[in-house]
Amino acid sequence: MKKVFWILSLITVAALTACNVKVASSSRRAGVDPLIVRAHFIGTAQLFASPDAAKLKEAWGLPTAATLRGEMITRAALIPSYWLGAALPKGASTQTNLFAPLLEDVLVNESYVDCTAAPEFVLAVKVSDARARVWQTNLWQALVNWKLGQPAAVQAATAAGFEVKTAGVPGAFRCLRAGEWIVVSAGNASAREAALLANIKALGRPAKPTGAWLDGEANLARFDSWMPVLANLENLPVARFSLSNRADFVRTHATLTFPKAHGWKPEPWIIPSNQIHDPLISFLAVRGVAPLFEAYKPLASLGFKPVPNQVIGWGYNSLPFQFNYAAPSRNVPEQLKPLTPRVSGLVFGTPPVPHTGEIIWDTNAQRVLWRGLPLALPQIGSLRDNGHDFVTLTCFPPSYPTNNPPPGLYQSLGERKDLVAFDFEMTAPRLPHWRQFYQLQEIGLRFPPARTNSPVQAWLVEFQKWLETRPQLGESVTELRSTSASQMVFARKSLTGLTAVEIVTLGRWLESTNFPAFGTVQPLSTSRTPPPRRAAP
Repeated sequence: MKKVFWILSLITVAALTACNVKVASSSRRAGVDPLIVRAHFIGTAQLFASPDAAKLKEAWGLPTAATLRGEMITRAALIPSYWLGAALPKGASTQTNLFAPLLEDVLVNESYVDCTAAPEFVLAVKVSDARARVWQTNLWQALVNWKLGQPAAVQAATAAGFEVKTAGVPGAFRCLRAGEWIVVSAGNASAREAALLANIKALGRPAKPTGAWLDGEANLARFDSWMPVLANLENLPVARFSLSNRADFVRTHATLTFPKAHGWKPEPWIIPSNQIHDPLISFLAVRGVAPLFEAYKPLASLGFKPVPNQVIGWGYNSLPFQFNYAAPSRNVPEQLKPLTPRVSGLVFGTPPVPHTGEIIWDTNAQRVLWRGLPLALPQIGSLRDNGHDFVTLTCFPPSYPTNNPPPGLYQSLGERKDLVAFDFEMTAPRLPHWRQFYQLQEIGLRFPPARTNSPVQAWLVEFQKWLETRPQLGESVTELRSTSASQMVFARKSLTGLTAVEIVTLGRWLESTNFPAFGTVQPLSTSRTPPPRRAAP
């Protein structure tokens, strides 16, 4: 994704939602560091005061952004009731009217969040005395309305406030005023709360500033019950991340530390260079991915051998559905025909769910084809280029530009022995491609169509048009490098810190029927509490 809204929402939404992985994740990841996420955000008031954030501020000020922020706050205000779940009385209100004003403060003001799978949750927000009274009033009222107990006055070091103790989740809940900060804690968070209060007393803030406008660490092993795709993977890293501005661009940096050696080794790039031409709007090259494909059970069940260890992707802007991927392999045509029923089972399930079209073996073109969809033609095929066989995945009959790719593109890949992945895109034209992909998913699997006039979709259209008038801002360049046997470094230069697929996917999640659980199927109506229905894979 790629817009300041989404970066900021990760502080309030993803961090709080992550607390919901506490039980399921703890059982599967026994012995793993209990940390889920720890983050510091300077707040939009400080962020937009910086000259380097002028373009972010301009994008933040788009007419549709205000409606989008309201939608994000309203949806995020569902998280406390989602987290407490069965601990609440039957039929209890979500009380979003009480939590939404508090999340506005988290967005605007400096804040710290610390969440573990114990469960422990601590949030500190720098607010005025008047806003602190709003926090105390609203949280007190929410606890009373939910019948979690009668709040009682409490004193902790130099902080004062109230607490409620319960037999179940959250166990204990406290709201304290410490200097200029409101401090909220839940669960078994007494040690973390004490450390935070000590820092406020000594430093005037919960932690030393780093110079970034967003920084912290996230333990990906603790997100597997929120994002089920991670449940198939072992040896997930802890990511220490930071985002800062440099001359109108966001510099994203993350150090990924793996609990065990990651096992990545360099190998020569194998690129179907005769198929790739300008004008490119995206280019992806990643190597060493075979272990990930092998660990992901749905893909491993296809039985394709050898499992691809590299993926090359590229896209153009002349036609819709421009997704072109190629992976070097062997004996591709011979393997594809027997793969057809397995691909159908992977996409439609067994027994199959209602769907549009069918997945067949196209004898003439020697490809696995999903036919019957409007416009798009998803297919798995093969090609031979530069003496190598490739298995390919495309969504539209390929176009064939004749211009050479940018000079030095492949040379720069070969010069970096530690380069795991490289990704380049022009975000403005890539945004509609990913919107089309999700629309194709709805048509193919017969999900109700998403609202095209929703706050997210309206903002995406306006943001795309805004970017198209500023092409110099629309480039995103990402690198992943292996720096040691157990560490990798992620670096990105972009307008907002996110790419087009990330922006569109987060938007889908925000408006999904099962939010704040991860999903991408949107409600058919404007109802805040749509009826449950099957979630997209």
